[in-house]
Amino acid sequence: MLSKDEAVKIAERQRKESLAGLGEQYANTRKAIEFYNGDTMSYRDRVQFMDTNGAKKSAVVQFNDIQSPVDSVIGFMAQNRRRAVFVARSTSTQEQQTYSRAMNDIHGYVRENANADQVETDQDADMMINGYGAIETDISYVVGNATRLPGGEIIKCRLNPESVGWDPKATAKNLLDARWVYYFDEFDLKDALDLFDKSKRDDFAPPDDGDTETGYVPNPEGGFYDRIREQDAVEWASKDRERVRVYNHQFFMFETFYRIKNPLFLARTPEEALLAQARMDVIAADNEMVGPEGVETEDLFAFNPSEEILTLSEKQNRLFVAAFGPEIRPISFKRKVFYTVVYSGKHAFSVFRSISQQGFSVKFKTGVFNASKKIWVGMVNSMMEPAEYKNKALTELMFTIAANSKGGVLVEEDAVKDIAEFEKKWARTDAVVVMRSGSLAQGKIQEKARPAVGTGLEGIIQLSDASLQTNGVDPAFVGDISEAQQSGILYKRRIRQVISKMARYFDSLALYQKEDARLCADLIRVWVQNNEGELVRITGENGEASFMMLSEDALASEYDVDIEEAPQTPEDKEQTAQVLGMYADKLASVGNSGAASAFYAESLQYLPVDGDVRQRLVKALTPSGDDGTAAIIQELQAQIAALTSEAARAEAAKVAAEAELSKARAEKERVLAGKAKAETLGVLESARQTSFENDLMQSGPVNVNVSI
Repeated sequence: MLSKDEAVKIAERQRKESLAGLGEQYANTRKAIEFYNGDTMSYRDRVQFMDTNGAKKSAVVQFNDIQSPVDSVIGFMAQNRRRAVFVARSTSTQEQQTYSRAMNDIHGYVRENANADQVETDQDADMMINGYGAIETDISYVVGNATRLPGGEIIKCRLNPESVGWDPKATAKNLLDARWVYYFDEFDLKDALDLFDKSKRDDFAPPDDGDTETGYVPNPEGGFYDRIREQDAVEWASKDRERVRVYNHQFFMFETFYRIKNPLFLARTPEEALLAQARMDVIAADNEMVGPEGVETEDLFAFNPSEEILTLSEKQNRLFVAAFGPEIRPISFKRKVFYTVVYSGKHAFSVFRSISQQGFSVKFKTGVFNASKKIWVGMVNSMMEPAEYKNKALTELMFTIAANSKGGVLVEEDAVKDIAEFEKKWARTDAVVVMRSGSLAQGKIQEKARPAVGTGLEGIIQLSDASLQTNGVDPAFVGDISEAQQSGILYKRRIRQVISKMARYFDSLALYQKEDARLCADLIRVWVQNNEGELVRITGENGEASFMMLSEDALASEYDVDIEEAPQTPEDKEQTAQVLGMYADKLASVGNSGAASAFYAESLQYLPVDGDVRQRLVKALTPSGDDGTAAIIQELQAQIAALTSEAARAEAAKVAAEAELSKARAEKERVLAGKAKAETLGVLESARQTSFENDLMQSGPVNVNVSI
């Protein structure tokens, strides 16, 4: 087990490497956030539209052409969020179903209680804007209100992109190849002293402890100071408010483990088995799991005494060798061991082996990796340059038009009695030029020649608009009415093109769901152990509620994770619902009301219906008897993907025709089944008359399965 000093040294060394390698990443993150919020001009660009006194010569135009298309993609992701499904590893079908349902129900409770959908939508936004988004999933033992369980709750927290760091050499999607990750929180000193037990003032470092992840520090008036005013901000933060920064740093080390044959399987007599079991019980009792308040333990790795091959830590291996002798023949190997250190400055508050040993508790979603700059970028990046040039050109164009709207006038000194009144009534203040008497040959007052507004600026604007559309999303995806009024086939094709262009982002979402589910499975086991016997509310797929008692016995030792099918557009869902309705109508017309009700109920899953409404409708439509509905629905689910294609109408027509013949098919099957039975009896009779008669009679009853 690492000491606190060793853990802090490792964390600080790794964090400094991150700061050296992620500088451009943080700069791009800040810029992308600014552009998404409509701030497309730097201070230097805005200065050119000011006079020497700092007053605005013209309003700076900043059209936000980025936020709407980005939000439309984020909204699509939220509406088509994939779900992770746990499948218990068991050879028994009944056990597999029971264990799988228990884990899926608990996982559903955890996600609902942690507001996972909302938190992940914010994470999706970070990914689309600046190229990466991070969430930490952990067990919180802070009892916030009466609804919290005594053994803690699993929570999800979206992390500020500017407070997160990672291994700069990591280039794999979702940073799965990172050797470390970290984030920091900032607290008032008083709150920090309360949160971290047995801490004192000198344990904490100020927000700027020598390095700054982003180059920006908090501004008391809101927003951020840049490095020009960094010292002022630090003085405010450290003196007036006494702000401190605390890091949560996670990393892994390679440690030695051992595999041995379970001594129970080596026992030759019942007495040896009992003795082996007693010794293993003593060893297992020394392996405590992490409990409330993050209790540190000597050894987190518990072994499963029912497995034939045991995986042991170094400490466990020493205990086994001492108890059973070297004949157990340990085989050594290396594996990653994940650690977490919580520290500020040079002081560590806690060091422990992470609850989940399958990865970090901080999970990322990443956009597109720019190999030349070695940074992660989102959808905003390709739109920043055209947005910047467009707004510069628009601002310049508006300034030119405003400055020359009246053309201006040239006035001799004695041409008017009150020049101020003349300026007020006839011309702009900055457009009047007072000339010396006699200097104007064409009269005492004459119009100044208007400069032509060049078409170059308009060309830049048009080019920028085209680039924004190319690098953004199709107007049809945003909901442009004029675009949506075109033919349905062309419209759907354009929508699918947008989805295809976003394929790398959707891949990140699916990968995150799988990794997050594996992390949650580990946390759930500890959480259930802490809350053994507590009741939690489970919400079913159709919105129905029930209560479940938490029990370790309800969970399997291992689970596989499957991710639901790829997302559908709202138009695809609507089309699927229409196809299901066609099934239902035809089934109802041939008298199969039970199956028709099932089809109507299934169609509700693809329509924008509220959960409570869906629950009531499903309950009303669910058939009470078994009339073949389950088989029909199973067949339907296998065909749904195909039915959402452009050939859906043709396929639906074919299915409708088949539905009309359902009664005839049923009659045919009964006839064929009777025929098959007769043929089977004939075969058996013939077999009895062969030389194999004795073998057949000795083998007992013959079961013959006939499929048509």
